[in-house]
Amino acid sequence: MKEQCPRCNEYEYESSYSNRQLGCLIMIVVPLVIGGGAAYSGMSDDMVGYLTIGALILGLFIILMSYLRPQKTIGWTCKKCGFTQAHEF
Repeated sequence: MKEQCPRCNEYEYESSYSNRQLGCLIMIVVPLVIGGGAAYSGMSDDMVGYLTIGALILGLFIILMSYLRPQKTIGWTCKKCGFTQAHEF
């Protein structure tokens, strides 16, 4: 969602990642990076499996915690002028 920056009045004012988005990112991207990097590093299949499962569990834990203890603020930053502000939900 784009918001208008209070300083420069442009619509380049966007939010940072929330805890839920970070958890989803960890669950999806990190296992892909681990699997892709394992082909070049010579890592054993057991280690790849453990790291992938660990990333999935960590991402799921972050998502569950975001439902149990929701965020109260989110940071917004203007891409044009660099103005930063925290908004409360």
